[in-house]
Amino acid sequence: MKPTSYLNIFESKSFTPKHNLQWEEECLTQMEKNPHHIYLLFYENLSSIILGKTLHVEEEVYTHKKNPPILRRMSGGGSVYHHIGNLNYSIILSLETYPHLFPIHESYRVILSAIVEGMKPKLKLVPCGLSDLAIWQKGKLRKISGNAQARKRGYLMHHGTFLYKKELLNPIRYYLRHPKKEPDYRESRKHDDFLIQTLPQLCQAEIKQGVIAGMKKVFQAQNIRMFSDTLRS
Repeated sequence: MKPTSYLNIFESKSFTPKHNLQWEEECLTQMEKNPHHIYLLFYENLSSIILGKTLHVEEEVYTHKKNPPILRRMSGGGSVYHHIGNLNYSIILSLETYPHLFPIHESYRVILSAIVEGMKPKLKLVPCGLSDLAIWQKGKLRKISGNAQARKRGYLMHHGTFLYKKELLNPIRYYLRHPKKEPDYRESRKHDDFLIQTLPQLCQAEIKQGVIAGMKKVFQAQNIRMFSDTLRS
């Protein structure tokens, strides 16, 4: 693969969902200034529900007297409940620099396979469906990471989640309806029978280390730079 000069790693200091979603979009726009760089973002949001760009609230979310903020992201995919304990990451790059990632299925395969390698040996992940990562538990595959993509003017944003705290399983079940579309491996299981957290195998810091290791290797990054959430050229 063509090496990149820099893998730029940004970690948001904000836990506000609106801020972090806007930040992702701004980073995607900023890629036009740095087409030979890769941006890797990390953030966590306070309690919120994030819809895929084409989904309808009434079909995705249970109505309660008090619901957390509901926002819409620029990528497709399903609805996600965010809170502290759910780490989000985003990879943003130029498809002109990395044209082999233009086919959607290939881009998922390359990026998710890199993360699988980065998490070894502490966590043995399995790519499932188009865009999930799962682990085997008691003979069943259970989802640990969901991913989605957006493409804009020749640039790719691939983002995903890692659930690392078990405490989030109850609010996920409380707020989110069963999805209308599901991968075959889900087998109609309810949220709390289908999802699983990374702890105790991996904590938040180790998840970040695994994602960084995978991206550094697959994109042959020669330089690693770490910043706060303010973009720098």
